[in-house]
Parts: sequence; C-alpha cells; structure tokens
Amino acid sequence: GPLTLVACHDLSPLVEACLKRLGEPLEEAPTAPPRAAREVRCYAGQHDELRAIADWCAGFAAARPGARIGVVLDADPVRRAALDYQLRRAFDCVDANYHRLPVNYSAGLALDRAPLVRDALGLLALLEGTVEVPAFLALLHSRFVPLPDRDEPAMVTFVERLRALGARRIEVGLLRYQAGSAGTGLGQRLLDLREMTERRGRRDGPGWVARFRELLAAFGWPGKGLDSLEYQQYGLWEETLGSFERCAALGPPLGAPEALKLLRECLGQRVFQPKTADTDIQVLGALEAAGLAFDALWVSGMHAGAWPAPARPNPLIPLSLQRRTRMPQCTPEGEHAFASQLLARYAAAVDSLVMSTALAADGAPLLPSPY
Repeated sequence: GPLTLVACHDLSPLVEACLKRLGEPLEEAPTAPPRAAREVRCYAGQHDELRAIADWCAGFAAARPGARIGVVLDADPVRRAALDYQLRRAFDCVDANYHRLPVNYSAGLALDRAPLVRDALGLLALLEGTVEVPAFLALLHSRFVPLPDRDEPAMVTFVERLRALGARRIEVGLLRYQAGSAGTGLGQRLLDLREMTERRGRRDGPGWVARFRELLAAFGWPGKGLDSLEYQQYGLWEETLGSFERCAALGPPLGAPEALKLLRECLGQRVFQPKTADTDIQVLGALEAAGLAFDALWVSGMHAGAWPAPARPNPLIPLSLQRRTRMPQCTPEGEHAFASQLLARYAAAVDSLVMSTALAADGAPLLPSPY
C-alpha cells in the first residue's frame, strides 16, 4: 500500500531517494487546520517577559487544574535559570517548598552551570591563590555551603570590609585576614586550609581529586537536604571526577590553574539531563514542542534575530552545493519556511498560543519577529 507522510516537511534528498527506492506510492496526510486562539505580547526587557511567563503559568494552572501547559524557551542557560527563579516565585517554591515545583525541564544543562556544581567550582577557585570578590560573596549565601554564622554580625562586618576594598579580585591571604579579623568561623576554616591554598605544587589526577574532596569537605559541601535533581547532579559530579583523572593521566603533573581549567572543561562537556516525573507544565525547546499537544503554549523570545533563525551555511562546503542538496540552515529561505512550519504545528496542536518578545536585551533594542 502507499506510504503516508505525516507532518514530514522539507525532506532531505537522501530521505526522498530512500522512499522512492522502496517503490511505494507516497501520500501526504492532510495538515491539521490551526485552532489556537493567538495572543501577542511585548515587554520592555527579558526580565519582564520571563516574570510574565511565570505568572501566566501559575494563573493558568490555578484556573484549570490538570491543564497541559508548555513554554518554549531557547537554550540560553542564563534565561533558563532566570525563568526557573520566576517560576519558583510564582508557585511559592523558593524556600520551604523548593522541591515541589510542578515544572519539567526537557532541555539539558551543562553540568558546570548547575548551581550545586557551580558553587563547588567557586570553592575550588581558592586553590588558585586569588578569588573574585563578587563570586565569593555569592558563595556565602549558597545553600550548598553551610555556614553556621551566615547571619551573624561578624559575617556582616566581613562582607562590608570586602566591599570597602573596592577590588574585584583579591588574594586568598587577604581574604583570610579579613575573615579572621572580623571574627567569623569562615576565617578559621581558611586558616585551616592555609597550606592547601598557598602551597604551590604539581600533582597527577588522583592527587588533585583528593585535594578537591578535602577542600570541599572542609566547607561542608554539598550540605544536606538535596532534592532528587541535586542528587543526580552530585552523581554526575563524581563520574566527571573520574573523567578528569583519565584526562590528567595523558600529560605531565598539573599545577592548580591547569587542573581547575581541565576540570571546568570536563564539567562543561557533560550535559545534565534531569530525570523527572511527568508534570503538567513543560519547559522545552522549539523543536521539542513541535510534536506535542498542549492546552496552552507560550513561545518566548520571538524577536527578529531568532524567528526565523539566521542562516548558518557550512563555511567548508561550497554554498551552491549546500543549496542544491538542501542542507539544513544554509539559506534564509529555508529558515523562513522552517519557522513557518513550526508555528503552524503549534497552532494546530494547542487551544491557546501566546507569542512574546522583549523589546531590549542588554541595553540593545530588539525588533519583534515578522511572525
């Protein structure tokens, strides 16, 4: 019988040749008509857009319990972290209810950007002999670095003294002096680690892993009360330390800067894909949303620079060949057609479709997408 193609747009020449080789007649399934009620929203900045998305999700979920809600978000980890905070605020899952956020993130995250691992790298930066003051101050509020005197007057005095220095980066010796003179428990911890953070030396992979564990344990990282996602991140951290050891074994012993650089590279190449239970609210990428049905879908970041995406032809292949073989992302026309197909599939699979953009990002104006 005939082969029926369902939502198969812009097939590559190789796929077309394979289908023709089968010798069966091809039929295109009729495209579902659009049924979504559309709404367009513009915001002054990206912060306002993400805050509105979170409030919309919370409001829709409260008005229609059990409704399937989708949010299309780009892969920018900064925007993802900002949306996560706004969703936790809107659903009151910031503090005591931190583990109850009814949202599933389908897109992976580079492991070095996960908060638990990011804060571990912040502590390990002490091994380099200098630290960035803003990053270290952020560590003082981390839930993965338990500090008993976090809210005591001595810690407030220490923070004020650090800020009064007006320096972006300081030596660990000065940091230890300021923490000790303010009377904080942190000062004693830094004093106990004085030899580790000031003694220069080169080590092999196992030697550095042992040193990493010793320093993190001295600060109580990763703390207690980890949720399931954080346990998964901790497990990947342990696996990545094994990868670090194997990579370090390929060369001579490393100094602290080289060891931390290699560790960051190993973590950056590891993608954390959370294993979560299915929930009613999904945050996903543009392609992932194209095959799913929702009661309501919000497509964010629809500015002219992203919808349609700019063409990105391969610089090592002649453009004429790329056009002839219809390689992905090689022409503006192809990107326009692809964006149109995505939006058509969204409109046919949801009841309510919201499209939004910020009008500025990092001080630069953004133009709304022609879609």
